[in-house]
Amino acid sequence: MFSIENLKSTIQQTGLSRGNRYSLELSIPEILTGAASEIDLRNIHIRISTIELPGKQVATSEVKHYGPVTKRPYATIYEDLTFEIMCSSNLIERRFFSEWMDRAYDPHVAKIGYYDQIKSVVKFKSYGEHSENSLYSVTFQDCYPISIGALNFAYANEDILTMQVTMAYKKWGDEENKTLDGVNATQAFDLERKQIIESRGLQLQALAAAAGGYENLNLENFDDSVQNIIQREIANNQVMRTLSANARTLQNNLPNVQNNVNMFRGFRPF
Repeated sequence: MFSIENLKSTIQQTGLSRGNRYSLELSIPEILTGAASEIDLRNIHIRISTIELPGKQVATSEVKHYGPVTKRPYATIYEDLTFEIMCSSNLIERRFFSEWMDRAYDPHVAKIGYYDQIKSVVKFKSYGEHSENSLYSVTFQDCYPISIGALNFAYANEDILTMQVTMAYKKWGDEENKTLDGVNATQAFDLERKQIIESRGLQLQALAAAAGGYENLNLENFDDSVQNIIQREIANNQVMRTLSANARTLQNNLPNVQNNVNMFRGFRPF
């Protein structure tokens, strides 16, 4: 049954994804040489102001045997990858992608580049609301640019120039992410605390059984070998008491650790 409390609880457990916490990482293809291959891609990564994470579709064909027509899948259709880059004053970003496109197809001599040399790998990463850890990532295989957008120059235009880039690729795939964000880290501490409490409960049960079984015994009723065994068990009992005390101290310190985690969740690096 839907309720506001259930919605709030779900949001607190999983957090919300925001569209301004992302990165797109490119790699230089084999075919680029000279100045184009020496460009620092980190300067391009940080200037990617917007990106449209593409979807995909299942291509189907209509099949009819008996009864109504049904659709059967036969391929996956991927949309192009499109993003915008804030241009530097020397427009190095435009020259980089233009050179890459010319190596894919040289318009001067009408020569097509080798596919294995023009393709590259592009990786998208999305970050948690209160964390710098990547929580979702997508890898685009065999990428290369197929379009760069026009730049609007005008005397009245004082805006920052942005250039749209469209890339084709073979396919994209989600990557498994096991990194915990701030919310999940708090849950991990809660789970650890629960395990410690359960461990303490088992220790206390063992201590109670040991106390009732050994402390009331009269050792004079046993021979030396049996007395040695009982004395070792009593010593182990004392060790268990020490471990239980340590566990109790650790349990009492966990709220302080959890408070520090909650403070970390409120820290925003950007």
